[in-house]
Amino acid sequence: MQASGWLALNEERQFEVTAAGRVWFADTLGVAAPSASRRPPARACLDWSERRPHLAGGYGASLCREFLARHWVERRQDSRALRITPAGLAFLREQWGIRPDALAEE
Repeated sequence: MQASGWLALNEERQFEVTAAGRVWFADTLGVAAPSASRRPPARACLDWSERRPHLAGGYGASLCREFLARHWVERRQDSRALRITPAGLAFLREQWGIRPDALAEE
């Protein structure tokens, strides 16, 4: 998403959704800007296992809900981890050119 210009890191090293990102979220996923809440619209959250930031905040939660609803990912039993489905792999390949062999599976 950063390489596509949809997310940018600000001075505090937190994610901000760009104008192009807001268009992508709305047009591709039907996700509008999150309403005001205690949760920020976007922030970088360091993944404890991969040690890389992922999108958190309102947009991150919306993205997760949409991926689950569209069956692009599914929850693993007794875990917070998600598994990418074949439909999800097709979406990732179409959007970003991500190949299945580039994704590690336990």
